[in-house]
Amino acid sequence: MKVEKLIIYGFGRHENRTIELNKPIAVFYGMNEAGKTTIQQFILQMLFGFSARSQPHKRYEPKAGGKYGGQLHVSDPVYGQVVIERIAGKSAGDVRVWFEDGRRGGEVELTELLRGYDKASYQAIFSFSVHELQNLDQMTEQELTRTLL
Repeated sequence: MKVEKLIIYGFGRHENRTIELNKPIAVFYGMNEAGKTTIQQFILQMLFGFSARSQPHKRYEPKAGGKYGGQLHVSDPVYGQVVIERIAGKSAGDVRVWFEDGRRGGEVELTELLRGYDKASYQAIFSFSVHELQNLDQMTEQELTRTLL
């Protein structure tokens, strides 16, 4: 599955923003507090649900108010073009999935699309932040290999 486009209705500091990811690799860079981590969290929370208010993780509700959530447009070798939308609703948000063949679904279909990956597995493999990179110089060769692989 490849993320091709982000449509952010409202998430943290980002509001009414579309980000096209049409290159082989996407690198988000900018000054402190520019919103890089917010974009990373947007992708994670669109896929795996908004953090509950009782959890220690930040929810990233829109700073200016308004609609909370957005869409991920992805391409998948099995399912084709897929749109995943998550908006405010129940605690994890209400999710809708639209498949290229016209089929629609929710959490069950999203789990199918994600091939059973959970948030922790996804983060360990596909997502890292500058905070995680800051400790690389203190790792042993074995720890570094395990982290990067």
